[in-house]
Amino acid sequence: MKCNYRYRIFHVSFTEQDSNRKHSVRISIKTNDLGNARRQIAEKYHAENVLLTYVTIPDKEKI
Repeated sequence: MKCNYRYRIFHVSFTEQDSNRKHSVRISIKTNDLGNARRQIAEKYHAENVLLTYVTIPDKEKI
């Protein structure tokens, strides 16, 4: 079964909660839920102010 994703996140910026250091990370995540992706990144890196840079993946049309 092929899963079609709506968004592709390619960059994340955030601030660590413990040290207040800012980070900028290049990633590649495909998702349908930006809020959930932001929450998972915040939990993984113990971060706040998580900013996502993403593109919307267009729906494929039949030709």
